[in-house]
Amino acid sequence: MERDDVEVIMRLKNIGLKANCMCSNSRQIFLVAAVLSICSVYAQNDDRIYFERVYEKELSKETSPLRKDQFSIGVSELPVWFWNIPESTDKGCYAIGISDPEMDNKHNATNQAFYRALMQFNLMNGTKFSGISDLYNKDVQNKYEEISRFLGSSVIQGNCLIADSFQTRFGETVLLVSLDRADTKAMHLQTDIQTYKSYSKIEIGWCNSEQTNCVIKNDSNLFYYEYLQADDCCAINSVYNNDTIQIPAYQYVYRADAANAIDGSSITDTTIQLYKKGLWLGYLQSFINNLQTATTNLHSRLKAMNELYKDSSGRDNTNSITRNVVNDSIAFSIKRIRSVYRQINIDFNINSNKFHLKNY
Repeated sequence: MERDDVEVIMRLKNIGLKANCMCSNSRQIFLVAAVLSICSVYAQNDDRIYFERVYEKELSKETSPLRKDQFSIGVSELPVWFWNIPESTDKGCYAIGISDPEMDNKHNATNQAFYRALMQFNLMNGTKFSGISDLYNKDVQNKYEEISRFLGSSVIQGNCLIADSFQTRFGETVLLVSLDRADTKAMHLQTDIQTYKSYSKIEIGWCNSEQTNCVIKNDSNLFYYEYLQADDCCAINSVYNNDTIQIPAYQYVYRADAANAIDGSSITDTTIQLYKKGLWLGYLQSFINNLQTATTNLHSRLKAMNELYKDSSGRDNTNSITRNVVNDSIAFSIKRIRSVYRQINIDFNINSNKFHLKNY
C-alpha cells in the first residue's frame, strides 16, 4: 500500500473524534437510542393508549383550531423556486435551507434553515474532500465500504440574504438564500461532514447501512445533525445549540414538479416519498451522495489490490479489492434540483481546477 493511501486512511479513521467531542454525551445516548429504535417492536396496546391521549388532547382544543401542518397524512406542496433554483454566476449563487419539522420556536426554525443554507455556501466556496472506498469481491459475498469527509473553508465571502420562504404542511421552514459575492462582508463558519456506508451481499440478500455526521458552527451557534440508516429503518439526532430536536414520525410526502421529474409511472402523479426522513434529510442525502459521486469521478485514483485473509475454516485465502482514493479540493454550485424516481436529486457544476484552500 502506498504511503499517501496510509495517510488518508489514518486521517479518516480519526475524524469522528473531532466532530463528536462537541456532542459526545448526546452522541452516546443517540447511538443507544438508534439501536433500540431500529431493533425494538413496541406493543400495539401501548401505541393505542398513547394515540388515544393524543386524540383527546387535540380534540379538547376547541378555541385553537388545528393548523394544516399538524396533520401527518397527505402531500405537501413545495414552492416553484425549489425546483427552479436561480442559476449561479461569478457574482453570486443560491442555496436552499430547510428546518426540522414542527419546531416549537419559529425564529429558531428560520435560523436553523438559514445556517443549513450557509453550510452549502461554505462548501461551495471551497471544500477539502477526502475519501476511500473498497469493493471486495468474493465467491459467496460481495461487500462495499466507504468513508469520506467534506471540510468547508472557514470564511464565507459575501452577503447572505433570504430571497424567499415557504412553510410545508409538516411545519418545515424552507428558505431560498442568496449569496452576493460582490459584497466585501465576510462570515466565519465551520462545516464538517463525515459519512460511512456499507453494503454487503449475503446469501439471503443485501444488508445496507449508512451513517452521516454534520457539524455547523460559529462563535454563537452550533448545529449538529446525525442520521443512522439500516436498510429501511432510520434514526435521526438533531441538536440546535444545546437543545435536541424531536423529529415527528410523519409519512413525509411532497409534490414534485412534473416538468423536472423523471419517473417510470405517470408523470402527473409524481411525488417525493421520503417517509419518516423529512425534507432536510432527503435533501442532505442527495447533496452529499451526488457531490461525492461527481468529485470521485473527477479526482479519484483507482487501483486493484489483493488482501490475504482466513476463511471460516481457518485456511488462508485471497480477496481481491478495488480501491478508490480521493484527496482533493473542489468548488461547485448547484445546477438544478429535480425529482428522480420519487427522490430528490441535486445536480452540481463542479470546478475541476485545483486551488489552494486556506484556514482549515
